[in-house]
Amino acid sequence: LREFIAGIVNQNLVPLVCQNCCRDQHDDAGKDRRYRALFGPGIRYINHEGCKECVSGVAGQTLVAEVYPFFLDRKDAHKYIANHELFRLETYMKREFDIESKQDHAQGKVRLGLIDPSMTEEIIGEWTVDGELKSIDAMVTDHSAGEHRCA
Repeated sequence: LREFIAGIVNQNLVPLVCQNCCRDQHDDAGKDRRYRALFGPGIRYINHEGCKECVSGVAGQTLVAEVYPFFLDRKDAHKYIANHELFRLETYMKREFDIESKQDHAQGKVRLGLIDPSMTEEIIGEWTVDGELKSIDAMVTDHSAGEHRCA
């Protein structure tokens, strides 16, 4: 197994929010509160009506990915794979090699207002905080005013 699997790349392309016509609030107030609790005030949503600068609010695509370089590991990674212990594998690789998960990578882009948290969640799966699904009551909220870039 060690000679066969040198690493794994898990990736998705997600739509980039058009900065010219984006929206700063979700149509669903509950989702908007949840996303602001998770990511803060800088989040942006795709405006499906679009503008002359985009196609239906999408200005292109960006990659969100995680890379697990098993060739760096000489201890436990292959054991976790062989035993189908993928959650332990992820935790181990993050701890030992400071791996950024696909969720972590996407969360950074959401906080910058580059990708829509709702659309991204549909593509990569439900958002987690520190590896766990959290209810809105368990999340720390920050509703301070952020820079307004949307039309």
